[in-house]
Amino acid sequence: MTLTRFAWSLNSSAASARRTRRVPTAHLLAVLLFLVTLPRVGRQVYGQATMPPASLQQALHRVDDLLAAGKNKEAVDEATKAVAENPSSALAHVFLGRAFLAVGEEDKAALEFRNAMALDAKNAEAHFWLGQLRLIQRRLPDAQAEFRRAIEAAPDLGPAYAVLGRLAMELGQAAEARQLLEKAVELDPQDVTSQYRLAGLLMEAGE
Repeated sequence: MTLTRFAWSLNSSAASARRTRRVPTAHLLAVLLFLVTLPRVGRQVYGQATMPPASLQQALHRVDDLLAAGKNKEAVDEATKAVAENPSSALAHVFLGRAFLAVGEEDKAALEFRNAMALDAKNAEAHFWLGQLRLIQRRLPDAQAEFRRAIEAAPDLGPAYAVLGRLAMELGQAAEARQLLEKAVELDPQDVTSQYRLAGLLMEAGE
């Protein structure tokens, strides 16, 4: 639930973080597609993580509330404090990375996601969010690699299959896109976006 609220706050923060530079239309479309997928993604990715101690849960909820309120700099401060108090928590580093992403600090966000991976190489959430960052940056091969690592760590992570399926469609890999989207729908029958994309592929194939 907490990542779901953050998904909507990131919409405004991502835009404000880029007001000082011109952004290509294709890049903006990628960001919008990324934001549309986040509410469902947030719920499922969060469910993959081991629940942290109560005190850290409270701190991360505060970070999430600040992000939802558009108080992104305060969220960075709160997440920084959470990491200082819980330096061995991969999840705390992921939240700090999310906060940095919300203020447009992409390099710092990537560093925190990698810090999380250093603590837990199989942390699906860290790989998933780094994949989302690379998707925003239009570093598509890197994004694909991170989403695949997320799936290796959490084979039932439906949103990762969904995003990989969309990327495969964008790259003209119809057969792979179909397999990935079928898996996404199998894992999450309520994923109507993947259902729609899969129906389009089937129609194009004459099925």
